[in-house]
Amino acid sequence: MDTSAEKWRNFNLEELAKQYSSSKWSKRQPDEVIKDHLKILKEASELARTTIDCELGIKLGESESHRLDIFGRKNSTEGSPAIIYVHGGYWQLLGLEYSSFIAPSITNKHGVLYSIGYTIAPKGTMEQMIDEIKAGVIYVLKDAASRNFSGVYICGHSAGAHLSAMMLSIDWHAEGVNPDLLKGAILVSGIYDLRPLINTYVNDPLKMTEESAAKISPQLISSQIIKYSKRRSILIAFAKYDSEEFIRQSQLLYDTLRLASCDVSLKVISDADHFTIVERIMKTDYDLTKEIHRIMGLS
Repeated sequence: MDTSAEKWRNFNLEELAKQYSSSKWSKRQPDEVIKDHLKILKEASELARTTIDCELGIKLGESESHRLDIFGRKNSTEGSPAIIYVHGGYWQLLGLEYSSFIAPSITNKHGVLYSIGYTIAPKGTMEQMIDEIKAGVIYVLKDAASRNFSGVYICGHSAGAHLSAMMLSIDWHAEGVNPDLLKGAILVSGIYDLRPLINTYVNDPLKMTEESAAKISPQLISSQIIKYSKRRSILIAFAKYDSEEFIRQSQLLYDTLRLASCDVSLKVISDADHFTIVERIMKTDYDLTKEIHRIMGLS
């Protein structure tokens, strides 16, 4: 596959829209994919909130959506690992009510899950979302330090993978928290160069320009990721039935970080599309779940 950084510039608008419409690449009916995805995540999240020890709706900032749900903290012990989950939805869908579904696969292994909610578009800007996730990570790092947790990891899907990758570019010491406590990241079917989205329907509520998109694209600020996250364990995963562009972007970020000798790995999830790749994380015997457990040190 051609992984050149600006292959997307050769696409016409129709092809560009297709490449960044994930439902069109699923083996399922495109009209049903997103509806099924929302149903699966919401029902599994509701079940987690009613069956697992949790602390819900912790306010992080002024925005009503900027909140935190925590699973397994009350029964945690010193040395427990924690993971932050950042939902996807193209920065304009989903929320905390869809973000608890992975809790059983974490808490059943004695880990702690923190799910961060943020202000999606059109109410929230991209820069605001990044700032809100950063504030959430600061909360988690301080909380984890106070409880002597072994480490904090961050996992995001799709747009959430973009936001999670942005967290790898931050100087956490300058933010007043221990950078060594953030041990790694699991980036699932993400977008790491936002510029191709400028002339697609995705950008209608986001209102990015090419210049503003470049400033918040992990691929284009990879030097910062290399500077601040070289020793962190980073897993970049994508689905066999992700679009060619999603696959290219994952491969390109992996290649960039690998060439800089970062601790990075790449995993292709077979028999999965852009949606099932994350839906199945609720299952402990799923390949990607096992990788998350391995990175976190959960037996």
